[in-house]
Amino acid sequence: MLYPALERFRLQHAEGPPPSDVQKQFIRNLEQEEEKSLKLTLTQGDRSYFVPPEDVGHCRSQGNYTELHLSDGRRFISARTLKEYEEMLEPWGFLRVHRNSLVNCSAISHFKDDHLVMADGNLLKVSRRKRGDVLKALRH
Repeated sequence: MLYPALERFRLQHAEGPPPSDVQKQFIRNLEQEEEKSLKLTLTQGDRSYFVPPEDVGHCRSQGNYTELHLSDGRRFISARTLKEYEEMLEPWGFLRVHRNSLVNCSAISHFKDDHLVMADGNLLKVSRRKRGDVLKALRH
């Protein structure tokens, strides 16, 4: 059902202006057979970056926005909520550890005094309610 719609879109817009990089990445994401092949489209100023989810170390809520911290030190602010990122990134091993924090379990260095020490050195508070989930995830 989705592939015929994509093909109609291509045919209808074949003679129009060329698609933007964001549109091209969106179409590539839709064509992926495996969910793990998707990339996040993050913008900064007038540039768009296509980031594999595994490059995201953690996300922090900033009200109705989310700050994404990448493993290379870059940060992006997104207009999506942390809840949206939680639902989107769960297949990549992300875990909600606090009402304002979502972490990539593979980017955790260790657990110390109710905080996660991330591979990039950031400390993230773990809520009492999420402590059991975090310890369980770290054992696997």
